[in-house]
Amino acid sequence: MNKTVNRLPVGKALLFLILSTLILSTGAALAQATDQGASGLSGSQPDTMTFEGVPPKPELAFITGNAWVLYASGPIDEDAARRLEAYLTSHHVPLRSHIYLDSPGGNLSAGMELGRVIRKYELTTDVGARTSGAPTRHDVAPGGCFSSCALAFLGGRFRYLMKDSHYGVHRFAFRNPAPNGVDIAQMASAAIVQYLRDLDIDTRLFTFASSAGESEIFEPTRSQLKELNVVNDGETRATWTIESIPDGIYLKGERDTVFGINKFILTCESKRIGLLVIFDPRHHEEEVLRFTVDYLVLDGFRVRIDHARSSRGVRNGWINAAYRLTEPQISAIAKAKTVGVEMLLTADASIFFGFDAMPVGSGADKIKGFIRSCRGS
Repeated sequence: MNKTVNRLPVGKALLFLILSTLILSTGAALAQATDQGASGLSGSQPDTMTFEGVPPKPELAFITGNAWVLYASGPIDEDAARRLEAYLTSHHVPLRSHIYLDSPGGNLSAGMELGRVIRKYELTTDVGARTSGAPTRHDVAPGGCFSSCALAFLGGRFRYLMKDSHYGVHRFAFRNPAPNGVDIAQMASAAIVQYLRDLDIDTRLFTFASSAGESEIFEPTRSQLKELNVVNDGETRATWTIESIPDGIYLKGERDTVFGINKFILTCESKRIGLLVIFDPRHHEEEVLRFTVDYLVLDGFRVRIDHARSSRGVRNGWINAAYRLTEPQISAIAKAKTVGVEMLLTADASIFFGFDAMPVGSGADKIKGFIRSCRGS
């Protein structure tokens, strides 16, 4: 169920946002417009956004990798994006580190710039606040990310929302409307929509924001956040494309995840359909190459295919494995909602490498058409 929460001060202290890039062309008076944001965040909030980072413990780096955990808290001021980038570069924070946001909002343009810095450094975003005096980097309390923070959050290539944290949006307004306020609002709206498109976010999020009252925060449900691609829980949307090579064509399903790239490729050679799977073993190439059991996974059902493996190796750090497919397997792939391949040390092992549930989605018709085309029917 949707929640529309009254989190803003009543009256004129609304979400007063501007695009700072438009100030020179729309008058100096707009430079005073600010976002009062939302109240009720965890802990005490600083006056401007602050950044704190925690590197991994050396003894755990083999398991957890070298990614840091970062915390960003407080209102988003005009200089927030620059300070975050300076922090990342001066501390040599690795790509794909994790940043928790806990902010009532702030300047609209600064929120989008902060999101672009987050995307540039491939940070994973979540909403939460570091527990005061926490002994470890994983002691995180629920937090809130509202208004312009909601835009900054979208910069994460992978986006989570921890339990009991809040993500909220609402419309923008101006404290001192200018004569050309309608034009400015239209330009600001267009900039937000383009920002959403650039980050592969459903633009209906802007519609939800616009539907909230001037003193309200609209919190989409988790299912809505997933549907809008605001939260992706560590997996980008799968794309399915038909591509060509000198010897023929192939159909590729591909997505990026927090565990690396996944590719499910159907090949066509002499009217015979084969399968090529590519994935990131996360620096465990040698272990995976010793695994003896492979499963084709369709809608959660597993079929052993290691006996049909025609090749397996490592290329550019990724596992590449090719398989011959039977007619029943091809027919099952054409009907599947999710696809994948698992590689295990033994048939009953509890740990696997690969991927087991890549959504077919819009690729369903392409799979059927590819199969027909390859067979010449």
